[in-house]
Amino acid sequence: MHNTITTFLSQHLQLSKEEAQAFLELDLVKAFPKGTVLLEEGVLSKSCFVVLKGCVRSYYLVEGEEKNTAFYTENQIVTPISYQNQQPSEYYISCLEDCILCVGSTTKTEQLLNRLPHLEAIGYQLNGQKAIENQRQYEAYKILSPEQRYQKMLTENPELCNRIPQYHLASYLGITPETLSRIRKRIVSQ
Repeated sequence: MHNTITTFLSQHLQLSKEEAQAFLELDLVKAFPKGTVLLEEGVLSKSCFVVLKGCVRSYYLVEGEEKNTAFYTENQIVTPISYQNQQPSEYYISCLEDCILCVGSTTKTEQLLNRLPHLEAIGYQLNGQKAIENQRQYEAYKILSPEQRYQKMLTENPELCNRIPQYHLASYLGITPETLSRIRKRIVSQ
């Protein structure tokens, strides 16, 4: 696991051996099995995450049905709104695959930034990327049909479409798995 975090950091920032060791000493990297619920509705989030390996999803539970709102994969930050505003969460976050995550709390993040203040740039960069992605996702949901949204996903992130079970993709697109199956068949036959 230490190699995973070192690789992640080296992709975003040059660290000396001492800086990398300081990061590792905070013991931020944790492994979570598939299905682990990281945050439940109604609970105050005390952690934010960086996905080093695996896939995490956020979803609402509406009348017993899960409604997926986002998927997070390698090198993406998962910062629950509850973590930022210190209010109980309105949604769930769980591991869709076995995951290796960097888990930050307010205390550990402050300790890390006191020791390595230039790491703050990574957080800003990754949060900025996610904010842009969220805005594009929102606009696509408002403007595009489900078929167009799926085609956009296929074009922009084909690996994600192959990685996520069809019923989760359908929920994310706001359609039934059967409708997604028909859309896929139409696309293949074109």
